[in-house]
Amino acid sequence: MALVTEGEGASVVEQASGWGFLALAAVSLCAMEIAKRDTLEYLSARKQFGVAIGTPISASPAHLGLDDRKGPH
Repeated sequence: MALVTEGEGASVVEQASGWGFLALAAVSLCAMEIAKRDTLEYLSARKQFGVAIGTPISASPAHLGLDDRKGPH
């Protein structure tokens, strides 16, 4: 007993390939979501200089060790 009739093979392979690509995309998306979640968790827990590295810092010239008149110290 044949699953498809003669001449329908290409159509079946195309459809199966489409489902395969969709499954691959879904797995990739899941992996990216897990990587993002783990990265954000790490950034909020990891500390450098006593501050979580995911914490925004001030970008003022004084904070960066710059004086508007003299340039870098």
